[in-house]
Amino acid sequence: MRYIKLVLLSAMVLGLTQTSKAQHIAGSKHDFSDATNASWNVGANLPTSSTTTQYYIGGQICAPCHAPHTYTYTVTGSGASQTTTSVLGGAPTGTPSDAPLWSHTNSTATYQPYTGYQMNATVGQPNGTSKLCLSCHDGTVALSYYRTLPSKGFTSTTTMATINNGASNVGTDLRNDHPVSFTYDPALATADGKLYDPTQALTGTATNGTIDAELLENHQVQCTSCHDPHNNSGAPHMLVKSNTGSALCLTCHNK
Repeated sequence: MRYIKLVLLSAMVLGLTQTSKAQHIAGSKHDFSDATNASWNVGANLPTSSTTTQYYIGGQICAPCHAPHTYTYTVTGSGASQTTTSVLGGAPTGTPSDAPLWSHTNSTATYQPYTGYQMNATVGQPNGTSKLCLSCHDGTVALSYYRTLPSKGFTSTTTMATINNGASNVGTDLRNDHPVSFTYDPALATADGKLYDPTQALTGTATNGTIDAELLENHQVQCTSCHDPHNNSGAPHMLVKSNTGSALCLTCHNK
């Protein structure tokens, strides 16, 4: 009997360990430490001169997106009008808006936003964290263009458009994708008639809070309203929660 209990306990511990691993960025599609993927893990192709080897950050999960010291502080505008404020040591100035210690080169593309049937919201160019997601997922910027690697002689041109036959490449034409970077407030919910009031507590959100508090960024829908880049939920497609039975969709859409 004691042996059986030990076996069952071991199985439970193993199961918990595997579940925990699945619910973090390690082992997810955003685990950039895979040494066999030279698109972002630059160790195999980095120039060997003394001026460049110091920038080798292969084997790290976080480095392609984040840098602890040399980073972009804010991203504003879009297309040719995009501006960035970079911080190189010292204390940053201004208010952090949408670039959490951001390391990756941002896209300067101009997008075709969603203009769907009977759309009540006003959708413009992507902003906020959606702009950060698109720095890889619009297919216009090389995946390895992070930190200062491009200026140090590393010139890989592999983009999301060629990874897995472009399966995760959104492109710059967003007319066939869920709209992002639009304000979702009670006024929009009333005008639409088929959206929940984002300021009211709902059982469909992760902690029974409000849509605005849990899923929106500055009262706007962004890529991160549906997707968690750090895979905390462990749901398929890095969603913020499982969409089984359209559960995620029905968090906002009152159908």
